[in-house]
Amino acid sequence: IQGSFEQITGYKPDEILSGAIKWNQIMIPQYREKFSKIIKQIRKIPNTHFQHEFQIKCKDNTIKWVKENVKNISDESGRPFMVQGAMYDITEQKKFDEILKESEEKFFKAFHSSPILMAITRMEDGEFIDVNNTYIQVLGYNREELIGHSSKKLNLWVKPKQRSEFTKRLEEDKKINAFDVDVRTKSGKILTMLFSGDIIYLNGESHLITIANDITERKKTEEKLGDSEEKYRKAYYQANLYRDVFAHDLNNILQNINSSAELSSLYLNNPKKLHTVKELNEITNEQVKRGQKLIDNVRKITEIDESDIQLDKINIGKPLEKAIEILKTSYQMRKISVQVNNNVKKKNVKANSLLLDVFENLLMNAVEHNENPKIEISIDITMERIGIGNFIKMEFKDNGIGISDYRKKSIFEKGIRKDQRSKGMGLGLSLVKKIIDSYNGKIWVENNVKGDSSKGSNFIVLVPIA
Repeated sequence: IQGSFEQITGYKPDEILSGAIKWNQIMIPQYREKFSKIIKQIRKIPNTHFQHEFQIKCKDNTIKWVKENVKNISDESGRPFMVQGAMYDITEQKKFDEILKESEEKFFKAFHSSPILMAITRMEDGEFIDVNNTYIQVLGYNREELIGHSSKKLNLWVKPKQRSEFTKRLEEDKKINAFDVDVRTKSGKILTMLFSGDIIYLNGESHLITIANDITERKKTEEKLGDSEEKYRKAYYQANLYRDVFAHDLNNILQNINSSAELSSLYLNNPKKLHTVKELNEITNEQVKRGQKLIDNVRKITEIDESDIQLDKINIGKPLEKAIEILKTSYQMRKISVQVNNNVKKKNVKANSLLLDVFENLLMNAVEHNENPKIEISIDITMERIGIGNFIKMEFKDNGIGISDYRKKSIFEKGIRKDQRSKGMGLGLSLVKKIIDSYNGKIWVENNVKGDSSKGSNFIVLVPIA
C-alpha cells in the first residue's frame, strides 16, 4: 500500500495490513455486496480486471468518491495468487458532474418552457432529438411521432427549394438567421415560420438547435397592406415584431450557453479548473435569465402594439427602487454601485406599470455593456419645463463602454447592431423607447463625459408630470 492511500483515506497502510481496519469498513455499506462479488471473481478467474466507483468514509469522517482499478496476477500454472489495485480520488470530478448536470437541466428547462417553437436535430441525418411543447402544439404531432424522424421524412417542408436554400445557408454560415419557411402541420394546414438556428455539440456529435416563430398572420397582414405609405409602414412595423433583433439576441444567448457547456466538458476531469466550471455555470444561469428577459420584452412590445395604453398617476420612487433591487439580484457576481440623486419632492408622472421595465432595461444595459471591475451608476432626478409642459427628468449615467456619436441617433431603432460591442441593446432599448413614446415623453442618449464617447453613457428620460 502506497502513501497515496493515506492521503486519500487518512488511514496509515499499517492499519489496513495489520487487519486493525477492514477495507469493507471504510467502504459505504451500499457498495459492499458488489465489492464482495468482485473479490470472489478476482480470486478465482485468471486475468480478471475490474474498474468500479464507490464512496468511502475517511478517518476524519468525510465522505469521498474513489475509482479503483483491480486485477489479479497468476502464477505459472495460471492460478491467481495476488491481487493488485490502484485507487484514485474522484470527489472533485463528481462535483464537476453535478455542476454540469445542473447546467444542462437549467438549459433544457428553459428549452421546454419556451413559448417559441424549439427543436434539436442531428446534423448527420436530420432526425429530431428533442422538441419542446410549443413545437408539438403548433405542428399537431405528439412527441413520439417526431423524435427519431426527420422533417423530410415527415413531409414538413412545403417547398423543396426552401429546404435546399436552408441547407445551403447552414453549410456556408454554420447557422441560420431569420429564414422564412412554409411548414405543413399534421392536419395539412400550411404555416409560415421564421427559423433561426445554431450548431451545438452533444455527446461529441454536431446538432442543430432551431427556434421558430409562427408568422402566418404577419404574412397575411403584409399581403393586405398598400392603402397608404403611412398605413403600410405602421402595419409592417408591427407585423415584423422585431424579428431580426430577437433572432440575433437569442442566437447569441444559445451560443453562450453552448460555449459554456463545451468548456465545462473540457475542464470536467481537471480538479484545478473547479472554479472555472463554477464560473461557466454562473454564465449559463445569466444567459437563461437573459433569454427569459428577452421573451418578456417581446411580449410587452406586442401588448403595446396591440392595445390602447392607459395612463395613471405613478410615483417613480417605487418602480425605481424595485428595478435597482432586481438589478442587484440578477448580477450578484458583479460589483455594482447605484447612486440616486433626487431633487424633486413630488415625483408623480403620467405612466403605468411598464415604467418598471423602462428603469430595469436602462439599468441592465449599463451593466451588460460595462467592462469595469466596479460598475458605477448614478441616477439624477430633476424637474424640467419644456414649452407649456412640465416633466420629470431622469439621467441614467454609467461608466461603461459608451456609445459612439454616429450610433446615438439610431440606438433606439430596431435592427441588428453590427458593432459587436453593442449586441443585445436593440430589443431592450426599443422597448424603452416604445414605452416612453406611449407616455408622450422623450428619451435620448449623451456622453457621460462631454466630448468623450468612451467614458460611459447618459440616458436621459423625460416623463410628463401628473
